[in-house]
Amino acid sequence: MAALQKPNSQVELTIGFILIVILVTFQVTLRDLALPEVQPSDSTSFSANRALVDLKALNPDSKPHPGGSAQNERIGNAIVDKLVSLGYQPDIQEQFYCNEYSNVAVECMTVRNIVVHIPGKKPQENVLLSAHYDSVAAGPGAADAGVAVGTLLEVARLMKDRPQSNIGMVLLFNEGEEDGLFGARAFTQHHPLAKQVKLALNIEARGSAGYSVLFETGTNSGELVKTYAAQMTPIWTNSLFGEVYRFMPNFTDFNEYHKLELPGLNFANAEMEPHYHTPLDNFDNLNLQTLQHHGDNVWLFLDAILEREDLAFKKENIVFTDLFGWLLIYWANGTTMLLLGISSVLLVASVYAARKHKQATIKGVLAGWLTVLALVLLCAIFAQVWQLVVQTLTGTGPWRSSIIAISLSIWFICGFVLLLFGRLFAKKLTSMDLHLGLLTFFLMFAAITAVLAVGVSYLFIIPLLVILPITTIMLFVHRDNAEPLVWSYRLAICVVLFVFYPVIQIADILFSYNLSAFQGLIWGCIFASLLSAVPVKEVPVKKLRRLFLVFSVIFLAATFIQKPFTENKPQGLNLQYMEDDSTASVIAGVPRKKLAPELRQALPNLKVDTPFAWEQQRYRVEQSESQQITPHIQLESQLIDNQLHLGIDAQQGHNLLNVKVYFAADSKLTEIVSREHQHVYDPQTTKHRDMLSYSCLGYTCANLNLVAHFSEEPKGEVLVVASYMGLPKSKQHLIEARGKRSVPRNQGDLTMSVKSITLGTSGSQE
Repeated sequence: MAALQKPNSQVELTIGFILIVILVTFQVTLRDLALPEVQPSDSTSFSANRALVDLKALNPDSKPHPGGSAQNERIGNAIVDKLVSLGYQPDIQEQFYCNEYSNVAVECMTVRNIVVHIPGKKPQENVLLSAHYDSVAAGPGAADAGVAVGTLLEVARLMKDRPQSNIGMVLLFNEGEEDGLFGARAFTQHHPLAKQVKLALNIEARGSAGYSVLFETGTNSGELVKTYAAQMTPIWTNSLFGEVYRFMPNFTDFNEYHKLELPGLNFANAEMEPHYHTPLDNFDNLNLQTLQHHGDNVWLFLDAILEREDLAFKKENIVFTDLFGWLLIYWANGTTMLLLGISSVLLVASVYAARKHKQATIKGVLAGWLTVLALVLLCAIFAQVWQLVVQTLTGTGPWRSSIIAISLSIWFICGFVLLLFGRLFAKKLTSMDLHLGLLTFFLMFAAITAVLAVGVSYLFIIPLLVILPITTIMLFVHRDNAEPLVWSYRLAICVVLFVFYPVIQIADILFSYNLSAFQGLIWGCIFASLLSAVPVKEVPVKKLRRLFLVFSVIFLAATFIQKPFTENKPQGLNLQYMEDDSTASVIAGVPRKKLAPELRQALPNLKVDTPFAWEQQRYRVEQSESQQITPHIQLESQLIDNQLHLGIDAQQGHNLLNVKVYFAADSKLTEIVSREHQHVYDPQTTKHRDMLSYSCLGYTCANLNLVAHFSEEPKGEVLVVASYMGLPKSKQHLIEARGKRSVPRNQGDLTMSVKSITLGTSGSQE
C-alpha cells in the first residue's frame, strides 16, 4: 500500500478557520434576510401597520398595565370596544382565581378574560388563539405581549372578510400571565369553550425584536409542525428549543394548554432582550417586522387548517430542525432508534475499513473519542472560568451592551484548547483516529439524548448520517489516496458548523453569555471537528503560549474599555421605598448591580443587608426618615378561638399592585378563607420554610377580609405588606439619579407599606 501524504498543518489550519468564518458569515447573513417586509395598511393579508395602530389605540399613553390594575382594566375595555366595532360579541370571563404552591403560599387575582368565539361549520372543531394583555409593572409591554394582542386583533379583522370556515376559532385575550398564568388557568379550568378546543396557538415575546420562532410544540404536534413549515418561508425552529425550555424556570400560557394534552404551536421572539420587562418595551422600540413575522406565521398556518374537515391530526411527535431557515428536516421520534442503528452500522464499517487499511486502530479510535470528549469539556470549563474572571474583575458582565468581546474570547479559548491540549492528547493519533473518534463521540451523545431528550438528538444524528456514508465510501474506494479523505474531514467541519451554529445564535439571544459554559460546549463540538483536518501535534507550543498571552491581554483590555450597559441596553435596577410604623428604608438593588455616581451620592449610607423579613436575599439598603407616606394600610384584627379575623384597607386609588400577608412557618397555620375560597397549609411541607404567605394581586384587593385558622393558639407576628407602583414624591429624585443606563425591571419601582400584628394569649395587637 502506498504511503499516505500527511496534510500540511498550516494549510489545513488556515482552511479550517476560513471555512468557519465563511459559514458563520453565511448563516448570519441568511438569518438577517429572513424577516418579512411589513405589509401596508390597505393589504388584504396580515398587516403589522394596521396591528400597530390598534395597539397604540389600546394604550395611547404607553403606560404599564399589570394584571389586576385599573390601567389593565381600561385596556381590556378598549379591546372589547375594538372587537365590538368589528362586529363580534365578546364574552367576559371574570374569575377570582388562586394559584397554590406546595401548601406554603397562595396567590389570588380577579382576572377578566376576553373570549371571542368565531364558530365554524363543525361546532366541536375549534382552534384556540391565545394572547395575554397584561404587562409587568415596570413597562408598557408593547412587545410582551402587545405583539400577540395586535396579532389577534388583526386576525379578528381578517376573519370578518372570510366566508365561514369548517373549523371554528376561539380568540382568548387573557389576564394575569405575568404573575402566574392566572387567565389561562381560569379559562382551561372554568370556561365551557375550553372543552371544545382541539388545537392551541400561543404568541409570546422575550424582547422587542427578532424572528417569530416556533420554540415549543404541544402533544402529538408533528403534523402541525410540518403544516406550518409547508406554509411559511423562511422558518426558524427546531425541537431542541422545546427540550431546553422544559428545564428552564420560565413559563407561558402554553404550559396550561400542554397540560390538556392539546396539540399546538408556541411562537416567540427573543432579540433585544435588554428591553424585556422594562420601560424600553415600548412602541418606539417595537420592531414592526417582528410583528409582521408573528402575524404571517399565525395567519398562514390558520389559512392552511381552517378548511380541514376536522382537527384530528396524526398523533406523532417529531425531531426536527430548519436548514438555513428554508427547509425543515424531520423524522418521527420513534425513528430515532432506527437512525441510531444505521449510524452504528456505518461507524463499525468505517472503523473496520480504516483498521484494514492501516489508517486507524480500535485503540486509536477510542483514544480519539476520549480526546474529543476532553476537549469539549475543557472548552466549557475554560469558557465558564473566563466569564467568572471577567465578572470578578469588572463587577459585572460586559455582554449586556455588546457580546463581541466575550464572543471572540470564547472563540479564542476554544481555539487555544484545540491547539494546545489537542497537541497533547493527539500526539500519537492519526487523522482518521480523530475523525472516527469525533463520530463515536456524536454517536454516544445521540444515544444519550435519544433517551433523555429526543428533541436534542438531531444535533448529533444529522452529522452522523451525512459524514459517515461519505467516510465509509472514501475508505473503501480511495483507501490509498489521502486527498479525498482530507475533504471528508473538511466536510465534517461544514456539517457540524451548519447544525450547531444556530444553537449558538439562539443561546446568544437568550442568555447573553451569562451561561458561557453552554456556549463553550457548542463551540467545543465545532472546534473538535477541526481535529482530524489539522495536525495539531505539529503546532509550535512556544508561539501558541505567546499568542495566548497577547490575546488574553487584548480581550481583558476590551472588557474594561467596553461599557457594561448602555441607554439602549441597560441593566435592570429597581428602587424600593419601605415604611412601617417606626422605620423607613430605601432599597437600591442587589450588591452586584452597578450604581450611577449620582445615585451613590443621593444614597451615601447604603449598606448590604436583608431588609425583608420574608426573604433572605441581600440588598443595598439605606435607612431613611419616615415620610408618613400616602397610601398606607390600615388593619382591623381579632383573634377568636384560634381564628384570626383580619380586615385590610390598602386604599384603592393609589396604584395598588398587591397585598401580601406573611405568617411564621411555626405559627400552626392550617388554612385561610378569603372570598369564599379555602386554602389549606400543610404543616408537613412547612417545616423548612421561614414564612407562609397569602397574596392578593390587583386593585380589587384594596379591601380584603380573610380568616386564618390555626391548629392551636398562635403566637408571634403576622406581617401585612401593601405594594404600590412607583416611589413616593419625596423619593422621585432617585429615579433621575439612577441614570439612563439602569431601568426598572419586572415589578419595577415600589412603595411598600408594612404593618405587623402581634399574636398572643390575649388576642391580637397591632
